[in-house]
Amino acid sequence: MKVFKVIFSIILCLVLWSAEVQAATISFNPVNPTVSLGSTFSMDIVGQGFPVTEGGGVNLYYNKDIVNVLTVTIDDLVWEFLNDEGTINNTTGNLDALWVASFAGRGPNFTVATIQFQAVGLGTTPLTMTEYNLNPWASGGSEINPLFNAGSVNVTAVIPEPASIILMGTGLAGMLRLARRKKL
Repeated sequence: MKVFKVIFSIILCLVLWSAEVQAATISFNPVNPTVSLGSTFSMDIVGQGFPVTEGGGVNLYYNKDIVNVLTVTIDDLVWEFLNDEGTINNTTGNLDALWVASFAGRGPNFTVATIQFQAVGLGTTPLTMTEYNLNPWASGGSEINPLFNAGSVNVTAVIPEPASIILMGTGLAGMLRLARRKKL
């Protein structure tokens, strides 16, 4: 009976410990949007499941032939200590050294930054992130090592809405009628 209690206690401690140690993740919101060619759209980089964190940084990679980064916005009220929007390079398809910091600490869920993109080509581009090594995610001075979840953007051709197609069809039919009347 004692062996059973010891094993049960160990299992219970492991379950409680694993529930408390949530996997901290950095991801996109929305994760996989579909947008029209030429449109501008925004995606948030969000942190989830963090212990209280003083901040950290990310590098972002994308296909430059499908999307370009226009702006990066960091909320100075959330990340009030120091932050840097990073360096946008649409020639190579990356955003380097985006980082944030807070005296107050943030967690468990927060927005790191809002990225505004422009869809410049047709297709799907993966969006991947890595940790910015000069400012790793930390809590109380200890590294957190979050999981970086990838996303994607699907850029499609602009398809006219049904009302536009009906209007164009009606106009063409009217022009054909006028052409026939002039022949007669």
